[in-house]
Amino acid sequence: MRTTGIRILLVSWTVLAAAPAKAAEPASVAQTSDGQMVVGDDVRIRVERHGTREQLAGMLVKLNEHWIVLRCKQVQRTRKGIPYAMDIPLIGGWFAKTHNVSSDEHLWIPREAATIEKRSPSNGKSNWQVPAEESPPTKIACKVDIALHGKLEQRQGGLQDVTDEQLVVSVPKVVSVTATQNALGIGGQKKHDETRYERERLARQDVLCVRVPYVDPSFGTHDHEH
Repeated sequence: MRTTGIRILLVSWTVLAAAPAKAAEPASVAQTSDGQMVVGDDVRIRVERHGTREQLAGMLVKLNEHWIVLRCKQVQRTRKGIPYAMDIPLIGGWFAKTHNVSSDEHLWIPREAATIEKRSPSNGKSNWQVPAEESPPTKIACKVDIALHGKLEQRQGGLQDVTDEQLVVSVPKVVSVTATQNALGIGGQKKHDETRYERERLARQDVLCVRVPYVDPSFGTHDHEH
């Protein structure tokens, strides 16, 4: 009986030792309800902080331990025409034209605040430029969506720094300035508005999304014939 028990223990130990250990999931792969999300997929993401939610969608272009990056196309309608005449009811359309202006942007989404709601696998035919940075690029214009005081707010300016605790954004502020009319101080004082930039520190735990304009690296690189 003792010999049989020893054999059973040895066989059990051999089976456990031979079983392959489960590989750790790489940061570049995320599990969803319908499989793994990979670069090139079209996805819809719900981002939530402090009860404030935002729905974002686009093509996945980068995925690391801290950020999910989507490429999203924005279409903005602009209307130009003859002043005043273009605003006349019923006939104003005769004096104006409407243009659709499209632009691309990268959406940097904090991974810990994101929930993948829908995924459409890549067909392998999409072309995209993978951001070289591992976090939102600095020294560039951006828009930051934040959850503050129970509502969605946005800060627009220049992204100066990104750390594990905060984002620093240089935000334009319009201030009223009083100045003398001339260098001699003659002519009294006059007030006017000036745009100044103030650094605002945004807590990382409040950030829902960092919107960075996407610039095609091939733009302007082609030779032109004169």
